[in-house]
Amino acid sequence: MAAPLHPRDLRARAYDISGKHPGRNWHRRYLKRYKKTIKMAKPRHLDPKRAQNFNRTNVEGYLPTSAKMTLLRLLTRSRYQWRVQL
Repeated sequence: MAAPLHPRDLRARAYDISGKHPGRNWHRRYLKRYKKTIKMAKPRHLDPKRAQNFNRTNVEGYLPTSAKMTLLRLLTRSRYQWRVQL
């Protein structure tokens, strides 16, 4: 999840992208136009139950396993693509 931007910062980013200065209420119209795509929500704290499992032991155990699974997935995918190309 991305951190929310202040309207002033959002207008500055829009200017960087488009090269045009958006108006003061541009962000409100933008949010209204894309309300199905962009959802506004208040940031919440991490649930204590989730925070219990987010510790050094679990993270250090997860990262090597994740790296092995990613490598295995890439090797399997490339082998499969090689067979398909024959």
